[in-house]
Amino acid sequence: MTSDETQADEQATGQSDRRRSRGTIAVVVVALLVAGAVYAGVAASTGRATATPIDAVTASVPGDASSSPAASASPGATPTDGPDDGDGSDSDRTTLPPVGLDESATVADGVQVRVAQIESVTGEAVLPGEIGGPALRITVEVRNDSDATIDLRTATVTAAYGDPVQPANPISKPEGKAFENEVSPGQSATGVFVFEVPADQRGYVRVDVDLSVDQPIVAFEGAVG
Repeated sequence: MTSDETQADEQATGQSDRRRSRGTIAVVVVALLVAGAVYAGVAASTGRATATPIDAVTASVPGDASSSPAASASPGATPTDGPDDGDGSDSDRTTLPPVGLDESATVADGVQVRVAQIESVTGEAVLPGEIGGPALRITVEVRNDSDATIDLRTATVTAAYGDPVQPANPISKPEGKAFENEVSPGQSATGVFVFEVPADQRGYVRVDVDLSVDQPIVAFEGAVG
């Protein structure tokens, strides 16, 4: 066989190989298209769809406001039981209508509370956060004429003053004293509570007494000379 014949034979063989390769590729492409069409039909008929990789990545990005449950609620959407009236009392609790500083308030049948005494004193800073200076020492009396002993271990007394009203900071001295742990039927218990109140802001003073979570808060208000 001459060199020209050999060269022609090699060219014919290469062309044949290329035709077979193109044919194979065409078959593979057709097969993929058919498989895709079948998959799409199945997905459409079953109503199922899969998330693309980019969708999965977007949903898991930290700090994405659109995927955060908290992002759909505004800061002011938190429900509350009532606005703060600015006098230092707990807005989640029921407070009875205030009475005068020289009056008694009925908490429950047979249970009365009164402000027995208010004295102008000089507060003594003893504990961290306390500030010495003009203060009021308030004596509160609880009278128990009911048939049951009253537990006073969780009883609290708070105060507020001024215009606008602001809470008074409690201090322990001089001579502050908590209630006794309990008060028996027919007996009275007293507590002495000291609060920082500037001398020139005593035209309005309010005292709130909270005996327990089962009872309403009683309030006393008025001017202190």
